[in-house]
Amino acid sequence: MKALRTALLAGSALLATATGAAATEDGLTHVDLGYLAILGGFAPPTGQPYLRADTNVVLSSRSNDRNGDPVKLDLGTLGRSRVKVLANTSAEVLSFAYVPDVVLPILDARVGVAAYTFYAGARAEAQTRILGRVSGSGETVSGLGDTTFIPIFLNFDLPKAFLHVNLSPAEFTAPTGRYDRTDPIGANIGLNYISYRPAIVATYLDPRGHELDLNASLSFNGTNGATHYTSGDEFGMTFAALQHVSPGLAVGVEGYYYRQFTGDRLDGVEVNTVRPASAFVPFDPLNQGPGNKGQVFAIGPAVTYNPTPRVATDLRVQHEVFSDNRRQGDVLWAKVSASF
Repeated sequence: MKALRTALLAGSALLATATGAAATEDGLTHVDLGYLAILGGFAPPTGQPYLRADTNVVLSSRSNDRNGDPVKLDLGTLGRSRVKVLANTSAEVLSFAYVPDVVLPILDARVGVAAYTFYAGARAEAQTRILGRVSGSGETVSGLGDTTFIPIFLNFDLPKAFLHVNLSPAEFTAPTGRYDRTDPIGANIGLNYISYRPAIVATYLDPRGHELDLNASLSFNGTNGATHYTSGDEFGMTFAALQHVSPGLAVGVEGYYYRQFTGDRLDGVEVNTVRPASAFVPFDPLNQGPGNKGQVFAIGPAVTYNPTPRVATDLRVQHEVFSDNRRQGDVLWAKVSASF
């Protein structure tokens, strides 16, 4: 079972539109980054409803071009001016899972269902300075986001290998979130298209308290019917490595890697593929083609504290080391989960 996307930033839509750096439509994605990794291979207890509440905060001060450099506007004889980006997003995420007391006899696996959604609020501004004069635009948005449904996931426990795996072959995200095609800068929380997102989450935890986690997923995206834009297909993974220093406390690192492996398309044609006819004319740095493909890598510290077997908490901070065709910043996650 996977969970929420980190990059569902209402603010990043503004950054993408204002600066030209926009992997996927308006720079937004359904891919989960940095959310579920720690102990993610374990299924919730059988026969007990499982609830998880998370707070996600993203702070960003730049938007990058396809080379990972801050986006700059070409001002002709006035040279090039960097676009200053200030953005913050806060999201409250609620997820639910249930694993009945059923074991598939052939696969020897437990089965479960899950779903999650969120409420987000964001403020973003993009500014340029020309001849000492600062100009720019900004917007504050809030609302419910798209909902992810996991109609079935399979849990495999391999105790001899200290390995636990959740396989989610039928996961998808539905366009239930706030979306306004007429918004002047495209700052939407919902994305207005469906994504099919199979995933696998694995946890290695040995008797010495060494923990390794991996959440790997693909996202195959549908077309936004309002804009006829199809965001490229994507790969994302969240990873963690921790040492359990006591029965309830662990410390370590967590991070994520994301890469878009097919280009964006508009009316079926890949975007930003046309280069200047003359070899003496430089390629427009705001043309993030071909296909607006994005990439990002982040890593940072993680602490988990589980006061009882049925209650778990953690705190994670992830610094984006590099990003291409996307915003770049810092991400904070705080989680509380419980089974009843």
